[in-house]
Amino acid sequence: MLNKQEPKKLELEPQTKQSPVPKKKRKLHDDYIEPQPVKHEFFDPLIAKYFKQKINKTKPNVMLQDAKEIKKNPAPNKLEKLDNILLENIYRMFGITLFPLSDPFARARGIESELLGVRIEIYNKFKGIFETPYYLILKKNHKELWIGFKNTIPIFIDLKDEIGDGISNHQLLKVLHNIREQLVKSSFKRQFFNYLKEQNLINIVENDLMYSNIIVETSAQNSNFRINLNLSLNDIISSSVKNDTVLEEEELLRLDNFFKGDINELERKLKYIKSNY
Repeated sequence: MLNKQEPKKLELEPQTKQSPVPKKKRKLHDDYIEPQPVKHEFFDPLIAKYFKQKINKTKPNVMLQDAKEIKKNPAPNKLEKLDNILLENIYRMFGITLFPLSDPFARARGIESELLGVRIEIYNKFKGIFETPYYLILKKNHKELWIGFKNTIPIFIDLKDEIGDGISNHQLLKVLHNIREQLVKSSFKRQFFNYLKEQNLINIVENDLMYSNIIVETSAQNSNFRINLNLSLNDIISSSVKNDTVLEEEELLRLDNFFKGDINELERKLKYIKSNY
């Protein structure tokens, strides 16, 4: 008769047990101070002097102590930083950020002066990056209207026409959206023609600041073309095509009309020219 034996109980290791962290690695981890999330504190050098902020000069041992305290309860800190990063991306997505400023020169003279900073960002979809921001500083006049004070907006955008003798709080966002729309469309044309150049579809011979008039050259199989384009914000209004071979005048006129229309169609049209002439 076989003796009945009690089944052996498997001793499970506690789930919380972890392999020890090497002392050197543990020390590096303890001493690590995670950088602060990006906030609106870093500005274009052209107007950086108007955005100076006090730097918190914390002693190293205090910073180290703070880092160790954060390590004890990391979850809320990480969530807060994630929220800050997401908020920053939302600001950038909509392209316009407003922030209050103070005028140190007026304050030194005992004069009350209300300033408003505006940051306008443009996304370059061809490179997948945000370009250098544009800045506009508005100042309130005695009529409680915002007037232009300092800016890095390109000269082809008429701020005097947009702002006039001043704009109210109610008009502010509408005016800023109008300014940004002009920046977006003019920037898109610059980005687009640079993209066409990188794709070896054109060489840019000449252009103005707003890319409202541009001369490009392109090489086809049996001919070279020089194309003068006049553009609005969205469309090619007119074009003048010349080539180094003798094409009939009727054919050149047809090509003049061929290039007119939506600017987004230009890449396809250039590819057609390169493969059919």
